[in-house]
Amino acid sequence: MKKQSDIIYGILFLLVLILLVRLVSLGLYPLMDTTEARYGEMARKILETHNWLTPQYDYGVPFWGKPPFSFWASAVTMAIFGINEFGARLAPFIASILTGLLFFTWPYSSNSKENKKKALGSFVISISALIGFVSAGAVMTDEFLFLSVTLSMIAFWKAVSEENSKKIWGYTFFVGLSLGLLSKGPLVLVLTGFPIFIWTLVGKRWKDIWKHIPWISGGFLLLILSLPWYIAAEKATPGFLKYFIVGEHFERFIVSGWEGDLYGSGHARPLGMIWIFGLISFFPWSVILPFLYFKKQLSDKKNNENLYLLMWTFTPLLFFTFAKNILPAYVLPGLGGLSIIGSNLIFGLPKEKSKKIWGAVGGIYGILLILIIFPGINSFSLPHQKNILKNWDGKSELIYIDRRPYSAQFYTQGKAKLISTPSEIKELTKQSFNQTLIMRRSYYERNSRLFKKYSHYPQERGWVLLKNF
Repeated sequence: MKKQSDIIYGILFLLVLILLVRLVSLGLYPLMDTTEARYGEMARKILETHNWLTPQYDYGVPFWGKPPFSFWASAVTMAIFGINEFGARLAPFIASILTGLLFFTWPYSSNSKENKKKALGSFVISISALIGFVSAGAVMTDEFLFLSVTLSMIAFWKAVSEENSKKIWGYTFFVGLSLGLLSKGPLVLVLTGFPIFIWTLVGKRWKDIWKHIPWISGGFLLLILSLPWYIAAEKATPGFLKYFIVGEHFERFIVSGWEGDLYGSGHARPLGMIWIFGLISFFPWSVILPFLYFKKQLSDKKNNENLYLLMWTFTPLLFFTFAKNILPAYVLPGLGGLSIIGSNLIFGLPKEKSKKIWGAVGGIYGILLILIIFPGINSFSLPHQKNILKNWDGKSELIYIDRRPYSAQFYTQGKAKLISTPSEIKELTKQSFNQTLIMRRSYYERNSRLFKKYSHYPQERGWVLLKNF
């Protein structure tokens, strides 16, 4: 009994250590261009403009690329903890904790203490995998999609696999889908629907899912929770639905280097690159768990639990195999299934071997905590404008020439202007009032004759700051 408690306390200590590492790191480095700074700035604009309906790419310019739930969440945490890195990143960190707590509702096939141990193990795997650790403190939409998929997949499983399951789990399944629709969009229907369909097809469980899942009333709940925002968003900025549904959910995935992106460019990758991303993003578990799985197969139950978990894990990889534009974070929704499989596998090993695995992960994060606390991570060459903006007095007119990174908007709270046309730039340089100009070094070197009257300050990360006062 004592040994059992020691293992639980040891894993709990490991979990707290990893969460502490991530929590401490939230405010230690600037919001990175382009994604983090862009989404952080859109959340900040919500607080400034009080427009909670339509996220704004720039003042008066709607952002149609993503639904608003993650922006709402960061806006709330920044309203409480300030407009800074910690405030912006705390929202996905909280989402990661909520996701981890969901593992305690998974019906592990063992006694209560074994369940707690396996749930803790699943939580540790989800937060210690590279993509899980990074996304837990990154201002992106992906952590909220991860939360919604995990909620729906666990709720569905409890509703159809447990004897005398409570009806609330059937409705919770649709609540998770609603959260996904407000966090990322219709993609959540694919990431949950495909593994559920395969599991149902293989196990011939059509009657069970019709009996235990309230498809009609749950479907109405789904529409009530998510559809009003979509209707209101289209009414406020006509054209949103066409761009978001057709562009973001079809053209982005089938058109290489998709040029229809209004807010950047497509991330063209070779077909199948998502599997490489998965191998890297799930590290170290992408190396450890396959070896354990093939060495010691899990005993499958009559309800095909392993199939359900495997399909949950691999659906993002399968779906994005033929996508033309992908990012590493696209594998994140499958991490929940991988975490449950991994915990079951590790606790199926002799106790000494399982201790070594958890101990090795603890050693990695112990070292990482020391590196974060002492030398910090500001020395990393991350793309941001925070350092160069320290040379701005906060009073003079701040103008970015030719290009303005998103972090410039965030760190000046919207005060950084942008001038990009040649005629506007020439007219600007004729003016005599106080100005601070920032531009890329390459642009300055090509056009230095225009800025002779400006004082030149030290460069920072390929950017130049000039003043005329």
